[in-house]
Order: sequence, then structure tokens, then C-alpha cells
Amino acid sequence: MNRVGWATAGLVLASLSIPCTPLRADDGSIGSAHEEADGTLVLRLRAEAEDGSTLGEGELRYAPEDLDYGCVHRHLGAIPRGGEVPVRPFPQTWDEGPATVPRLDRPPR
Repeated sequence: MNRVGWATAGLVLASLSIPCTPLRADDGSIGSAHEEADGTLVLRLRAEAEDGSTLGEGELRYAPEDLDYGCVHRHLGAIPRGGEVPVRPFPQTWDEGPATVPRLDRPPR
């Protein structure tokens, strides 16, 4: 299962809870994202039941060296400095492979 699949499963099955302002959006998004000063993408995602009730919330962080960073960043689109963007539902599979090549000077995670 890929990283997005694990994240979705984790949100739904584990019903993670992060104490913060509730995420609600009527625009079809599954959460929000912002970019930190070092380029790390921070996604706050939620899973909802058919009736709209929240099943769980979670936070995913993608550092610039992560394999899926480029795909996730392209999916999010432009993020204004200091701003936040809605996160659309992710595709079941990426149309293309990882956007970055793993660094060879450190062991894989």
C-alpha cells in the first residue's frame, strides 16, 4: 500500500484525533495544507462518514527529500507564502512515478 493509502487507512481505522480547530469545508476538500519555511508540506486531513460526521483527523508531513514530495506538491498546486490551501481528494494511484530521486548518501527510511 502506498503512503496515501496508509494515511487514509490510518485516518479511517485509527480515528486519529489532533486537538485543533475542527476542519470543515463545503468545497469537497479533505483538509488543508501549508508549506513551512524549510519547504516541508504539512497536510491536515480528515475522514468523514456518509452523514458528514468526522471519523478522524490526522497530520502528514512531507519533507523536500521525501519520494512523494513532488507528486504531493503538484497535487496541492501553488501555496501562497504564509497561506493555506484546501486539499482535494488524492487519486488512487499517481499518474507518474516519484518526482525526486532518492539520495544515495543516506540509508532509506
